[in-house]
Amino acid sequence: MLKDEILAALIDHQSWLNGNELASQLGVTRAGVSKAIQQLKASGYQIAVDHAKGYRFVGTRHLSQQLIQRQMGSSDMWKLEVWDEVTSTQDRAKEIIANESDDRFIAVVANHQTAGHGRLGRKFYSPAQTGLYFSVVIPHQPIEQITKAGLLTTSVAVVISEELERLIPGLRLQVKWVNDLYLGQQKIAGILTEAVLDVDNPQWGSIIVGIGINLSTTKFPAELHDQVASLQVVDFDRNQFLANFLNRFSNLNATYSSGCYLPAYRQRQLLIGRQVTLVCGSEQVTGLVDGIDDQGALVLKVADQKLRSFDSGEVTKVKW
Repeated sequence: MLKDEILAALIDHQSWLNGNELASQLGVTRAGVSKAIQQLKASGYQIAVDHAKGYRFVGTRHLSQQLIQRQMGSSDMWKLEVWDEVTSTQDRAKEIIANESDDRFIAVVANHQTAGHGRLGRKFYSPAQTGLYFSVVIPHQPIEQITKAGLLTTSVAVVISEELERLIPGLRLQVKWVNDLYLGQQKIAGILTEAVLDVDNPQWGSIIVGIGINLSTTKFPAELHDQVASLQVVDFDRNQFLANFLNRFSNLNATYSSGCYLPAYRQRQLLIGRQVTLVCGSEQVTGLVDGIDDQGALVLKVADQKLRSFDSGEVTKVKW
């Protein structure tokens, strides 16, 4: 479409682009360019207009597949989908895996989820415009790699934290094992890692990592008021954040199983030195968090002073 071609030209140019030159470059009339510019502005793209200088792309608060791809250095490695609304990005990612064969990484991004969910099927509140919800897929992985998915979760937590801090000056995030990002004592983001095994060959499968971030949400359901919060940033560039994260993800994928992100994860760990109650299956354990082991498991010092490692479970109580 013409407006997509014009948007691409404006993004690539980075400065003022004369309307007549743009029309000539695309083989359309000057009136056609003007009409497409109005359509882009109506869609939420901020484009400066100067009768002498022409047009200049300023930015957008809307999620834009084209803008994300243009800002990525390795977009050819990705299959990218950007939706205004989906049930959940995790569910859409599973649909792609089930119905398509693609060796590229997959990213599904949404402005709004009608049925967002986290661990144990819990709802993840996902209102439009005020958050960022996306899932990334690593396809065609051997079962040996899938068993290291816990290390992937810890690595993603570090990179998400670093990229948020890069765009929000003064921000410092911590991680509540294993998958929640915290600002102070309130959750602002969650990570859900799932494996989908190949039906025909269960020794292979795909790993899906879902991320939900509360950016500027101010109204949460009553049952969440004391548990969650947002970063309270209104002018956050969601497209730039996604481009930055997806650019880093390919390197993360190549290295996470070595545990190279664990030192940074431990530095951000909110629970070390605190007494917690952990629910693991039918077992409930209370102890002092001693650390994170080399597989990303939580190490507790329990009542008999012995150390126990848990590679799964949920921390339900924390003594702050």
